[in-house]
Amino acid sequence: MGKARNPVAQSGRLRHGDAGAVAMADPFQAPARGTRERRGNILDDVQNLDAVQQRCTLQGVDVKGVPTRMSAPTVPRRRGPRRAASEAKILDAALRLLDQGGPAAASVRRIAAEVGVAPNAIYTYFPDKAAVLRALAERLLGGVDHDVFADPEEHWRVRVEALALELRATLTAHPGAVGLLVGGPLDGPSSMALNERLLQLFADAGLGPSAAAQASYLLMVYVFGSVSREVAGMHGGGPLPPEPERVAARRAELSAVPPDQFPLTAAAAVTMAGYTSTEQYLWGLRRILVGLSAVAGADGDDGVAEAAAR
Repeated sequence: MGKARNPVAQSGRLRHGDAGAVAMADPFQAPARGTRERRGNILDDVQNLDAVQQRCTLQGVDVKGVPTRMSAPTVPRRRGPRRAASEAKILDAALRLLDQGGPAAASVRRIAAEVGVAPNAIYTYFPDKAAVLRALAERLLGGVDHDVFADPEEHWRVRVEALALELRATLTAHPGAVGLLVGGPLDGPSSMALNERLLQLFADAGLGPSAAAQASYLLMVYVFGSVSREVAGMHGGGPLPPEPERVAARRAELSAVPPDQFPLTAAAAVTMAGYTSTEQYLWGLRRILVGLSAVAGADGDDGVAEAAAR
């Protein structure tokens, strides 16, 4: 039997029925005469075969259906822990910014940065910056210890005085937040609970409902007004200096008042230097309570209270 010859090498032409010869032909051999038009098709077949083999290998089998060893899946890079926002965290951040830099420092963008989230996350909990500040004012009032003035065995004036001192201590601990209470509505649950306690205190003093409401308003105006004056110089944020330092600094300022132009002011400089002291705060508070004691009727009648007030 003679040696088989490659039909492509023999004639350079492909005859009908030579598909097996085409499969055995070397696709990278220089094409013989007459086969140039088939070269692109042969190369395409080889490339398609390679692509099929790659897909099958990725799926776990080779082109003959034999299982192959799959490569290990790529493990995604582990990300750092995500910072989750919450109403409490947002208010904590806002209060820190107020303490550090005053009201101007508590922008939504800076609050978000302090929490570690995008600014959009803040709006999930609060519609705007004003809502954040209102919630913060409510939280501050919620921190007031009601137990210091809740003992019904104590005289009502002692209890009101304890409340006023507790409010002052709470507010002066955060000078940058005092303006939130003065400039915003006090209609949240904590504010309402505090007002309810005050109304009860003045009812215990013998005031009727109308007079008790007026007395409650008077007391809150005094407390917030006094504390506002006390922190008025703290434009840059930060905690209040100790009271003796503040009084000494004010005394030094008043010592420069020319007595020939302002003789009464110069004479009262020492007393005026203590306007923001605890002593002055209690002096004014006690005068208010003395006045309310005189107004209160034995039976709590508002008409008696109003007549005495006139």
